[in-house]
Amino acid sequence: MVGICNYERKVRASRGAVWKTLTNSPKWRNIPALADWFGDVEWFEGEPWQVGSRILIEHYWPAQRDVRLVMVSCTAPQEFAWIGHDRGLTAHQHVRLEAIDEHSCRVTSTMSYASNAEILEVPEVDPMAERLLRTFLDAIVEHTELKATQARKAG
Repeated sequence: MVGICNYERKVRASRGAVWKTLTNSPKWRNIPALADWFGDVEWFEGEPWQVGSRILIEHYWPAQRDVRLVMVSCTAPQEFAWIGHDRGLTAHQHVRLEAIDEHSCRVTSTMSYASNAEILEVPEVDPMAERLLRTFLDAIVEHTELKATQARKAG
């Protein structure tokens, strides 16, 4: 099975602020909406967020497993892409941040995937991929917007 999930959202925070949250992988599990989704996140080969670097992400949903990803492109603070493999699923995700103005941006992402029906139940792949993509990016966006709002009120 082959599929594609798309994500697009306007964010009430600067592109730089969203990039900072998105690329602060050690803090992902400290984001309340992701607390039950992630365990350890470790860059185990190369420098973080560099092409060719590899990251290991301990996922708790939909089941506990370790997902290994390799960075295939990264241009801060505009975009990154990675490819990962786990239990019969191969996915390529591209995330792009487009500045709208000083205080807002647009986040878009596409995740293309292929699965092995002998290992992974096919009817579950589409909703699982969609939920992974949306949960992760919505949590990043909402956390960044909250911090941006708090900073504007404090300043």
